[in-house]
Amino acid sequence: MAKRKGIETKAALLQQHFRGELQKVDENELGDWSKENIAKNRQKIYEKEAPWVLKNMTISDYYDQYIKPTQKAQVT
Repeated sequence: MAKRKGIETKAALLQQHFRGELQKVDENELGDWSKENIAKNRQKIYEKEAPWVLKNMTISDYYDQYIKPTQKAQVT
């Protein structure tokens, strides 16, 4: 519940900022929305959720090359 309240507060601050109603915004409140930071965050998400995309592989190729050998090593 507390997290939702924080998100609602940040959304309200962003809306005020883009409407020009908010004069000074603390960067810590809104976060860093630079292109570099967005790209860095996207990279982290891909590394965690879909690493085969970063390696230009299909999911089945990634499984055969990375996951399957690891599973075999754990069994033996």
